[in-house]
Amino acid sequence: MTVVVTGAAGHVGANLVRALLVQGRPVRALVHVARKAVEGLDVDVVEGDIRDPQSLSDVFDGAEVVYHLAAGISLLNDEWPLLESVNVIGTRNVVEACLHCGVRRLVHFSSVHAMVQEPMDAPVDESRPLVESRHYPPYDRSKAAGEQEVRRGIEMGLDAIIISPTGIIGPRDYRLSHFGEALLALA
Repeated sequence: MTVVVTGAAGHVGANLVRALLVQGRPVRALVHVARKAVEGLDVDVVEGDIRDPQSLSDVFDGAEVVYHLAAGISLLNDEWPLLESVNVIGTRNVVEACLHCGVRRLVHFSSVHAMVQEPMDAPVDESRPLVESRHYPPYDRSKAAGEQEVRRGIEMGLDAIIISPTGIIGPRDYRLSHFGEALLALA
């Protein structure tokens, strides 16, 4: 059955798509603008926007699993409107499209930044509460609110898991992440 990857042209998406292909899984890659990460691969590339619910229904139709990696990333404090539209409303749209299309499982890619970091002398894990206060950066709040959307979907019967990675480095960082920039600067 078909696997859909939102954010397939991003750093993690580019690597996930290749791993799925190695497993022999048919992949439908949802890309927003950039396509370099999926060029030349044997995937069904579909241009879309997670902020457009109708385009998601079309892409998710017949999918067994959706890996939701599409996200806005910003360290700027004035980026809340963009981060909310992508990381919160976009995730809500993904959850609703999964429910509507009968997707068997959603794998939501969140971030360790969605969780309260204090106290700093204890491990950060799933037992930590999600950030809510406006004293946290917009990115952190948007990822926490996106997780809340997935949790609401789970309450409505969606089989979903949430992955909360920390810093990501590795191959296929085509648009150069913050970590990628730092590593190149150090080199």
